Amino acid sequence: MKSTQTMKANFFVILLTSLIVIAPLKHSQAEIQQKDKLILADWLRDYIPSQYPGVEIIDNKDWYQAVIPAVDVTISWAFLPQEQLKLKGVTGHYEGKALYVSESINDNWTTIPTMELTEGAGYFIPGYTEASMGDLEVAKLSVLQFRGTGARKFVERMQKDWLFENTPEYESSMTRWLKDYTKSEFPQNDFLQHHGWYHVEIPEYDIKLSWGQMLQDHMDLGVSEGLNENQTIFIAKEDKTDWVKNTSIQYYEGVGYYVPNYKSASMGKFDVGRLAVIHFNGANTRPFVEKMQEVYSKTPDKSELNFALWLVDYVKAKHPNNPITYHGAWYQSVFPNDELTVTWGSMSNSQMELKELHGLFKGKSIFIEQPKSQGWESIPNVNFISGVGYSIPSYDEATMGHFEVGLVAVIQYSGGKSDDFTKKMAEAWRAKKVADIPNLPFRQWLYEYIPTQYASAKMIDHKYWLQGHIGGGLVASWALFDQENVTLKDIEDHNLTEGKTIFIEKRGKNEWAKNPEVTYYDNAGYLISGYNSATMSSWNVQDCNIIQFDGEPGKFTAQMAKAWGKTH
Repeated sequence: MKSTQTMKANFFVILLTSLIVIAPLKHSQAEIQQKDKLILADWLRDYIPSQYPGVEIIDNKDWYQAVIPAVDVTISWAFLPQEQLKLKGVTGHYEGKALYVSESINDNWTTIPTMELTEGAGYFIPGYTEASMGDLEVAKLSVLQFRGTGARKFVERMQKDWLFENTPEYESSMTRWLKDYTKSEFPQNDFLQHHGWYHVEIPEYDIKLSWGQMLQDHMDLGVSEGLNENQTIFIAKEDKTDWVKNTSIQYYEGVGYYVPNYKSASMGKFDVGRLAVIHFNGANTRPFVEKMQEVYSKTPDKSELNFALWLVDYVKAKHPNNPITYHGAWYQSVFPNDELTVTWGSMSNSQMELKELHGLFKGKSIFIEQPKSQGWESIPNVNFISGVGYSIPSYDEATMGHFEVGLVAVIQYSGGKSDDFTKKMAEAWRAKKVADIPNLPFRQWLYEYIPTQYASAKMIDHKYWLQGHIGGGLVASWALFDQENVTLKDIEDHNLTEGKTIFIEKRGKNEWAKNPEVTYYDNAGYLISGYNSATMSSWNVQDCNIIQFDGEPGKFTAQMAKAWGKTH
């Protein structure tokens, strides 16, 4: 590993080519504080030592540097305070270098191949290309530069923690999409939105409690996700109602109702709209409730509409050593005919194990958003849908509780059969990911398309040609041949060999389709299952993209051609 002095000499002093004088970073921090906005470059100074103990932050006044052996990466970064600055004006990076740029408010760079956007965070650039990226405006943004093999590993973890820190109400794109999907595909269903849930464990009482404020004007208690028969709960409703006719319920005047044994038959229709509900786990709940209600009853300007937030402050004050976790807003779609309830939300902690999820119990059917394989499919009863996530028909904490679900969507199913919903949802999500690909030329479109269908694919930009290692021994390599009157004979100089499987992107059916080795896909192109120079070398492929396959393309070509033809 190079010395610190060598790395300092090699990294960037942030200069405009026009020699604009840079304001010190401290000035930019003052501006930040005035705007009360967290800046990625500043946050990293505290974040890196907290996550990688022993790592020293090297302060070079206008930029920072850290060497992280644990992930084999050296990071150099800065906030760029200029009013105008192109990415090519930030010195220190070169063709192929890995970069990270915080998300721009005014610009959308997703049309540029190899720029990987995580909404709410920023763009990871596995390999910088000045021709396509040099003119990007990066003034008022944070830029990170990487050396070593661990850039992607660092970024994946850092982004999750940054999203949680910077957007505590963060929702994954799947969580947001499911709201529209369930409403449009199942308009007959009741759609319910619930406020986020808080969770804390209090060892002094040997109890765990979860609570949240119901957002609907009217809502049946029985719909409350995670509520089980015989569970102890507390409903923060100040007025006295006929609920007290149930002799097991204790009413605290001006505070609420303590329910030691919830019974769905007699209590499921209690209207808890706009109220806070606490779910308890543990036997020693009454002492906690007694003290809580005593303090609340003496609170000036108390309001049942703010009870959930009041309880957050109360727990922090009375039990400061017990961390409160926030599980984010969650949503429900209730199928009246199938007696199926679909409940989902984003796990708002950047790091969270599945067993911490509110309302989850043994045998429950769930789905976890996770486009890339985590190896969980090796566990019985865990099914991976590539590019979408994991379908688990029966949850088991012993074998699945450790699954990391921070900042992803988790769906819980109650009643009815969930298989059909999961299958249709996964197909629709994949179609959405394809539809979201910008209207790009085929060469760039294919580079974006492959990861949406094959999440573990390794994509490589070789500048003049692109490549996707798709999996199962299949590798696709392609390029645009725009030379005048270029033929397949010329492509033989570019690794096209006898018998090779290729795809020619070309609209319109012609005489090529008569060849027995050729399959034509409407509005897309020609699959040649075995190249034959004697009969095909004269074919004119000017302005065509040509994919060369190593391995058997199988269903890949048909699915790809259909997606391309449909969206273009």
